Amino acid sequence: MRIIKNIFSKFYLYVLWAMLSLLFVGWIFTLITDTTPKNKVTLYADVSKIEDIELRLELEKSKPEDIKMVKVHPFSYVAFGSGIVGGDIYLVKESDIADYVSSFCALGEELTARYADRGIYYNEEGAAYGIKVYDCKTSIGCATEYINYLPVVGEEAQDYYLFFNKDSLHGGTLNGAKSSAALTVAYAFLGL
Repeated sequence: MRIIKNIFSKFYLYVLWAMLSLLFVGWIFTLITDTTPKNKVTLYADVSKIEDIELRLELEKSKPEDIKMVKVHPFSYVAFGSGIVGGDIYLVKESDIADYVSSFCALGEELTARYADRGIYYNEEGAAYGIKVYDCKTSIGCATEYINYLPVVGEEAQDYYLFFNKDSLHGGTLNGAKSSAALTVAYAFLGL
């Protein structure tokens, strides 16, 4: 009985050690499965369902040699973070574009001309910012085997557009970055 009493009297220490151990293991796991932003291209999608692992594996087939990995996440991945920062490529539904457009960079003439037949999103100043990746009227879109563009119950179907983060480390000629890896990954995505 005395042994049990001693164990329970120090129970809070055991719980504390267990929590610290879990944090340490989580930190090690993150170190193993992630890398710095300069070594990865990250795509965030504002969709109801995404097969992020399968899409990541498909996009990694076309990643440039200087990039270690491609990450794919739903917007909910950063729901408790500081908004849409840190990513390179974003898939955004049409009704939410106005909320985020200040975080995106203009496409430039080459991309606008290359993808004009898909549909381009223009902002108020007439600059091209996004490439249409899903048309809700025809249900035709990019990577539909990995992404469910259909709305959740109670919402209307919408078009989706691909945008580039103006602060991306991999935006190349779009934002003056040294690396153009985000463009390479975006081309692969637009080809799916």
